[in-house]
Formats: sequence, structure tokens, C-alpha cells
Amino acid sequence: MSGEKVPNVSAGLEIPASIQARKIGIWTVLTRKDYFAMKPSRCVEWNKYISTLPHVRSLVAAVFGLNPPLVILFLAVRAWKAVEPVINVYIASRLFIALEAYLREGHGNLAPVLQAIVAHLVCVLARALTSSLQTSAIPKLTKQTEMYFQEHLMRENLRYDVQTLQQCKTQMPSAYMGWHCFEEICEACSNILSLFTIVTSILYQQHGGWFFTTLCLIYPIAAAAVKSHWTQPMVYFTENKNFIRLQSLQRLVAAEYRQDIVVNNLTEHLLDEYAKARKALGTHFTESPFSDLRCAEDKPYFHVLRALSGEMPLMYFAYSAVLNPASITMSALAILQQQSSVLTSSIEAVFEMFEGAMHTLDTVKALYHVEELKLVDGSTEYRPPEGDKGMSFELRNVSFAYPGTKAKDGAALKDISLHIKPGQLVVVVGENGSGKSTLIKLLTRVYDVTSGVLLVNNLPIKEYKLAGLRDATAVLNQELNIFPLSLAENVGLGYSACVGKSGMIREAVWRGGAGEVVEGLREGLDTVLQPVVTAEGYNLDDGDNEELKDILESLEVTTSVSGGEKQRLVASRTFMRLQSPGINFVAVDEPSSALDPRGELDLFNRLRSEQAGRTMIFVTHRFGHLTKHADLIICMKNGRMVESGTHQDLLALGGEYATLYNIQAQAFASAPLGTDAATGSSTP
Repeated sequence: MSGEKVPNVSAGLEIPASIQARKIGIWTVLTRKDYFAMKPSRCVEWNKYISTLPHVRSLVAAVFGLNPPLVILFLAVRAWKAVEPVINVYIASRLFIALEAYLREGHGNLAPVLQAIVAHLVCVLARALTSSLQTSAIPKLTKQTEMYFQEHLMRENLRYDVQTLQQCKTQMPSAYMGWHCFEEICEACSNILSLFTIVTSILYQQHGGWFFTTLCLIYPIAAAAVKSHWTQPMVYFTENKNFIRLQSLQRLVAAEYRQDIVVNNLTEHLLDEYAKARKALGTHFTESPFSDLRCAEDKPYFHVLRALSGEMPLMYFAYSAVLNPASITMSALAILQQQSSVLTSSIEAVFEMFEGAMHTLDTVKALYHVEELKLVDGSTEYRPPEGDKGMSFELRNVSFAYPGTKAKDGAALKDISLHIKPGQLVVVVGENGSGKSTLIKLLTRVYDVTSGVLLVNNLPIKEYKLAGLRDATAVLNQELNIFPLSLAENVGLGYSACVGKSGMIREAVWRGGAGEVVEGLREGLDTVLQPVVTAEGYNLDDGDNEELKDILESLEVTTSVSGGEKQRLVASRTFMRLQSPGINFVAVDEPSSALDPRGELDLFNRLRSEQAGRTMIFVTHRFGHLTKHADLIICMKNGRMVESGTHQDLLALGGEYATLYNIQAQAFASAPLGTDAATGSSTP
């Protein structure tokens, strides 16, 4: 029974009785016991084929609409390749018959011979022409299709919110798969056309017929049966510690680890560890178990039967010649031999088409798959509050756990209740992992609360349309992402409606503290820090190619900036966004981790100067510059809000906030601020 369990082969893994487990080298291989690839319901899954037809129609229509003349040319080339073998066989048969008659009689009409030769030459020219057209024209169609689907997939991908993208179970196909699937569909039609033409040709031959056609079918069917287990579903894994360690050590050659390896002088140690692990692994089989499993299951008698089945058409012809010698000629033998070969190839191609058909159709379906969004859009348009006040927030018993979290506790925020008034300057403080950044992600609706209610302007945040809510929000976070675009566009995208206005961009650059950074770059705001690499060299190993090498190295050079400079550039994007009159809420999450003290103070002061008519929330570890100006301080610990109030109120309380504040103040004062130097007691 499928529900029964067999002894596990891996710690913590139980295998159903319907699954077969075996060891191949270091691998544990799991396969289904009841799998048979030639099962009709598996080879021809008609329901799946039919359900995918709308997507296939959309794909074909999209590709055809890109460049109809090239698509027609491509289809013509495919059609010619489908019928060319049959035409060649037919012309060869006419030539053989004409030559045989001429040689037998010693004289006669040469016209049929010449006609066959001319027809053959025409086929040769047609083959060369179609090959040339495919080489020169089809790549253009391929690239056009790839760029079309790149845009299509980009549009779909950018539709995802953060949570949907993180939890997406299906892998989005590459843009090239759009062309690949179109090509596979055309290839399938070509194979069917080829099979139809060759079968029709044989049926109308004097020595052909249904029986001969059936004999030609036996070989490809036998071949498909032999390799039926090659396509069986399987899972394989290894728990060999030495192999796993080898793979881990190999990963350390990546560029991201190089600085740590160099500064800690780890090269020799890592090489020694790799040698030890390789020696401990020994000669165990480490290749993919697929080929070994295939060889183990290939039975010799299958190969014998398959080889014999391929000779059945010839044996049939020999048997016919023995029974009726007068009706058989050498030309007929050659023709049937050619037809048998073409028919066998066509049938094998059709079988292979069916084997890969579901994969192709699944890919087509994936190209048009629409992932269900985790964040459901609301129906209410966001409208800024009257009086230019900024957003208000109210959290009522809000708890939140990240999807798929493996933490013991689970919840990142627990039972948070607070009220942030319009236009307030709020500072959120706490230790690492206390939930500060998570709170910002809820207020900006990157995630939805797990339980409780979050209100924006007295309305549940889920009821607002996301686009309007995003347009009213500016976020400066701790993730220093510079887009692979010019610095001007990097900054301008903060306010995309004005991305081309250089005056606003330059003002934002100086407000963000990046003015001197940009002026120090040769191309200024036109600089692309991480350019797209298109330049490649070929066959430059010869010593005479130094000039070409120098040119290659000078192209598309990456420009490095420090962490602080990158932080200033990211801040400039936020100041560009703050030039939008519709911003009502500003969230600032650890914006100064890489800045020096003066740069940090300047950034905070410039951000505070933008507060008019906006609610502003800061998350920071170094909060001394801000808390004295804050209307509300929220102190977090272990996912809970433990204190809230003003700077003076929380110092007087002598709790968690006072502890954090005094730790920072100790470096600059003889006694902790908020305490009496003699007694250590709290003072207001």
C-alpha cells in the first residue's frame, strides 16, 4: 500500500512503500515502483494538451505578429525540411528505374534520366538556399521573440510584491524559452508532416503497403521501450560528508569570499582541507546516478530484439524476392531500403516529440502563468488628509511572523498597540532583532499583519489601493541598492515623473550629500557604476594581440565607491522623491550605518527639514541626534514594544530606552546622562 512506510535510508526521512530506494555510489536514488513510460495515458495526456491550446495560440500569434514575413519564411523552411527526404527518395527512385531500364536494354530514352538528375540538382540548390536563409534571417526572428518575451516576463515579474516573489513556488522561465517553444511546436508539426508524406509514399509503392509500413514501426517502438526508464521521475541525494565538504570548499573560490580569504591568509589551509576531503572520499562513484541507473536497467535481450527489429523490412523484402523473383528489381530494393530508413527516422522523431511535448507545453503555460499575489489590492483610493498633516497610524494588537519562518518563537512582532499622530516625528529604537525594521515593513505594507489591525488615517491599510499608498510614501532603507543605470537615472527614479529634470536631480544629489561624490567621477551623473557587460574577446591568447586586450579591458569598466558614498547616493534618490508634493509618510530605516558622524548628523538634519506636512519615522541604532527632537519614541525588545514616550519621559523612567541611551552616552560623558553621578539614580 502507498501509505505504508519502509525503513528510512536517511535520518529523518521516511519513504512510502510505493517508492524504491537504492544506493548508487554516494547517492541515494528514489524511484517509483509502478512507473512505465510507455503507458498510453502518460505518452498522450490529451487533457493537458487540450488545456494548453489557448496558450499555444497566444504564443504563435505573438511570434507571428512580431515579423510576419520572417515567420512565413521560417515555416516555409520547416515545411521544406519535412518533405525533402520524401522528395529525395522519390527522385532517387525515378533515377534508379530510368538507369536500370537504360542499362538493361543498352539504349533507349535518356530524357527520364536527365529529368531525374535535374530534379536532384534542384533539390540540392533548394537545400542550400533554405540553409542559407535559416542561417541569416532566422536569428533575427529569434532575437525579436526573445526580447518580446523578456518584456512580457519582466512585466509579470515586476507585478509581484515582495512576499509573492519570496514565496513563489514556480520558477519563471527564461525569455529564450518563448522562441524555443515556438520552434518545438513548429518542429512537431514538421515531424507529423514528414511522417504523413513518407507513409503515403510507401503505401502507393508497388512493393510497399500496410504490412511493410507496420514492419518499419517495430524498430522505433522497440527503441522507445528500451529507453522507457530513461525518463522516469527520480530523486537523488547524498549524505556523504566528504563529498558535501568538497562542494562547500569549492564554493569558497567565489569573488564574494576572496577578501576574507586573503586578509586571513586562508589559501593553504583551504587547499589542505580540500586534499584531505578528496582523499577521504576515495574512489566512490560521484557522477550523476542517472547514467549508472540507466546502464543497470538496460537488459541485453532488449538490445538484441531492437537490433533484429530494425532488419525486418529487409528480411521482408528478401522473402518477397524468393517467392516472386521476377517482380523484384535492385532499384526496388534500394528504394524500399531508403523509404524504410526515412520512415523509421520520422517515427522516432514523432516518439521523441511526444516524450518532450508535455515539457514544452508546460513551459508555454509557464510563460503565460499569472501568479496569485499574496498582497490583495484594496479598492479605496488614498487621499491625503486635509490640512497638510501627514499620515496617521494605529496598530491594535498587531502580531506578525515572516512566511516560512524557522525561528522557535515564530513571531517577529508580538501584540503591538500604538498610535502615531499625523505629522509626528517618531524614532524607533532597540537592539538588533527587536523588530524595528519589521514594523516599518508593515507600515509601508511590504507585508500584511498576521493578526490584529493596522489603520492608516482611521481606515484599515488593506482597503487602500496599493498604488496610491505607495505614491504617498517615501522610504530610505538600509539596503544600499544602486540600479545598473546612470547615476542621474538612479536618483531620478525616486520621483519617476520627473526623471528627466536635471535641475531637480542635482538638487537631490546635494541634499543627499552625494554632490562631491558625483563631481569626483569623470562622467559625473552619466556614470554607470555597474555597467552591463557586452564586450567579449575571442582568440586573444596570441602575444600579438596586446592592443586588442588593452581595448577590451578599457571597455565597460566597473566604478567602485565606498559604502558611505553608496549610502549618500541612495539617500539622494529619497530626497528626489521628497520633491513630490504627494508624499505624506517618510520611513527611514538605518540610513547612516556607513556614514561618518558628521555625515550622519547632516543627513538627519536635512531629512528633518523635509518633515513639514509629513509623518516621519526613523529606525536607527545611533539615535542621539534624533530622540531629542522626537514627538514619540518607541522602544522595541524581542518583538514587543516595551516603552513609548518622549526623550525626557523615557530617561526618567530608567528602563530599556535609558539603558540604550546611556550606553551610547558613556563614551562622551563622565556619568551616564539621566543619572546622578554620585548615586546613579535617574534624573529628568
